Amino acid sequence: MTAVKSSMAEDLRQWGQEYTRRWLAALRRKGQPDWKLYRYIRNRPGPAAEPVRLRNTRLVLISSAGAYDPTCQLPFQAASLLGDYSLRLLPADTDPGRLQFAHDHYDHRYVEADRNVLIPLDRLRELVQEGFLGSVTESWISFMGYQPDIRRVLRQLIPQIRDQVRMMEAEAALLVPS
Repeated sequence: MTAVKSSMAEDLRQWGQEYTRRWLAALRRKGQPDWKLYRYIRNRPGPAAEPVRLRNTRLVLISSAGAYDPTCQLPFQAASLLGDYSLRLLPADTDPGRLQFAHDHYDHRYVEADRNVLIPLDRLRELVQEGFLGSVTESWISFMGYQPDIRRVLRQLIPQIRDQVRMMEAEAALLVPS
């Protein structure tokens, strides 16, 4: 697994030094995050991509809701103040009622009432049936969106997602943030 090139992100080395010196040091000292000390990374615009004809496209769903199937998967480490940089693959035909959400940084009330809020597989299937979308991959990707260390996102999480998307032979992705 290779790291993602961070050419679209600001100086990652400088960001990492500041993250470690300020935010992480304060977290270790106080035992809780001090978001006033956290500096969000600045990104440069990426190159434009060719338009995609959705009616001929195989799409993968990627959600940062922290969804997992407790019958066969461990939950994300939602209580970790340093984040969880792993992912879970879930079959697209998983019963939505079985899904649990391990993510402490958003209100689960709406996704528990309607899984399509953050896991819109029913809506994607409707788009396939109506001919607006070619197909949906057999599995989808879930991760926990709380990840304060952008270096780990670029070096760990994104390469895992990229590799899975390639294995699924997806031509497009729908990222649904939580």
